[in-house]
Amino acid sequence: MKVTEKRVLSPWNIFVIYMVASGFLILGFRFLFPAEPAPLPTYARSWRLNQGFLDFLAFFPALALTSLVIPFGLQRQGEEQFSRFSPHLLDRLKGSVITAIVAVVVYGMLFFWVSPLVRDFEADVRFGGNLFKTSKAKALDYAAKDAWPEASQFIALCERIWPESPEIEALRVEAAIRMDEWRINQSDARAEARAEAAHLNSEYIPVYSGIPGERKPVHVTEALEMADTAMQEGRYYDAYWLANLGSRLARRGSPETGQALHMASLAWNAITALEPDSSEVPSYAWYHEKRDGYEALVSEDWIRAYYIFKDLMAKIPEDPDVARFLAISEQGAANIAFFIDEMELTVGEILTGAIFSLPLKFPAGNQSGRVVLRLDSLSPLADFSYGMSMELIAFDGSGNLLYRVEAPYVKILPITIDATPKLLLMMRALDRNDKARRWEPVWTDPDRSVSGNTQLILDLGYEDFLLLSKLRRGLDALSVGELFTAERQFGSYGYISQVFQAEIIYRVAEPVIFLPIAIFIIVIGWRYRAKKPPRYLGVPMLVGLPLVFNGVMFFYRSILNTLGIWVVISLGFSAAIVLFALGTLFLFCLSLIVLAAQSS
Repeated sequence: MKVTEKRVLSPWNIFVIYMVASGFLILGFRFLFPAEPAPLPTYARSWRLNQGFLDFLAFFPALALTSLVIPFGLQRQGEEQFSRFSPHLLDRLKGSVITAIVAVVVYGMLFFWVSPLVRDFEADVRFGGNLFKTSKAKALDYAAKDAWPEASQFIALCERIWPESPEIEALRVEAAIRMDEWRINQSDARAEARAEAAHLNSEYIPVYSGIPGERKPVHVTEALEMADTAMQEGRYYDAYWLANLGSRLARRGSPETGQALHMASLAWNAITALEPDSSEVPSYAWYHEKRDGYEALVSEDWIRAYYIFKDLMAKIPEDPDVARFLAISEQGAANIAFFIDEMELTVGEILTGAIFSLPLKFPAGNQSGRVVLRLDSLSPLADFSYGMSMELIAFDGSGNLLYRVEAPYVKILPITIDATPKLLLMMRALDRNDKARRWEPVWTDPDRSVSGNTQLILDLGYEDFLLLSKLRRGLDALSVGELFTAERQFGSYGYISQVFQAEIIYRVAEPVIFLPIAIFIIVIGWRYRAKKPPRYLGVPMLVGLPLVFNGVMFFYRSILNTLGIWVVISLGFSAAIVLFALGTLFLFCLSLIVLAAQSS
């Protein structure tokens, strides 16, 4: 295939070469001269590239329009004569029209799919920088108060965001030393107990039993049979557990209730008979501690049971009961609280300064109110979320304060009540190793129905909560599908549906209407095509035309956005969609007619 000037300077080749070259120039310029510094030095390179790509996306329409005009200036056009609606003229401009269609398709893909991802990354970097600075300030504050366990948690958050940050190097080293000292002090008592146990004349013999974790009885008869089997096998803890379970399964006042209580009494007497002699001090203390933990377990005092068995696990790790009871109590504690170290391991997308306005429904009657939820930082994940410095204020329908609660940490979980998705706020945080360190919510002006609770349920599904969190980053962060969801459901969350409707029309209309605009630009390029070689005059036009077209696109976007809002408010969403569809079709047909009507 012979390479000619006409083939090299074809509209398609010009489009590819010009767009690629412009993209690299913009990325290089932003890499050397960023519009604003990165939120953190660790993000410097990715931040500059991201900013350059955002600039390229913003200039893409203007660059594409310029690439459609360039072929008419670089090539010397022939002296052929074309009449209006001439098929030869259309054949001559076919390459430019096809290139315009490709440019619209590429722009649509970038606008719909790539742009939200890039803006999400930008928001993540900004929020990550804010969280790092907030966590650093809190770590310094706790360090000044000699509260090193708390300070180490915020240092760990900083490390997750910016590993080996020089800004907290000195604080990290000091915290590591202080935490080692704290752990040594905490473990001294346990180490002494283990050392003493190793030299006991009378060995501590654990009772090998446990709470069944795999198969549970479904009726009282089965529970009693399993309890009797456990008694015969010497598994007295199992027998006591199963007998109590049987009493719960039995009907009140039935003979089975008496049998279950009798079996529980026998099992407990057997457990008591295992008590070591008081002269065997460690075994005696461990036995009573284990029995206290078991009583807490049976009474579902999960947190107390967890810390008892956690302590016993360090003293008598050879006892299989302790390991099983610890796992069960930890699982139970996870239903009413969460461990603070979970937050350190799950730093993902970060949202700072999050505020939500949510509906509040009362259990009785048709009255409703509103809840305002504020969090200094929020890490939303697919199955749960974590927040810091939470404040929640509830009002009735008249605007009167119902209650206000603050919590330093919160875990947000999805739950289902009566087949309706809800949101659970878990406001009690625990330290996994130190029972003295826990964080509870503080209530002021509390309503009696919720006073003292460490959990709250909100009338909001978790999927909606995740979408609300994403919306806090701005409308640009939402896809068109998410905009439709927000338009249908977010009216009760303090948002105006017309905002989402206008954004949907703008998103769809901008790349679609870009096609008739591109065809009109081709018409202008043809009418003012070069009759002579442009020589050096074409070089400044390569830079000047994008600036002119960028101004045209800015004007076009402003009109489209304003017109979309006005039409949605005045005519409604459905009528606005029909109107914009007809308007786009009209512009497209008009552009083709104008193109075909050209002559020379």
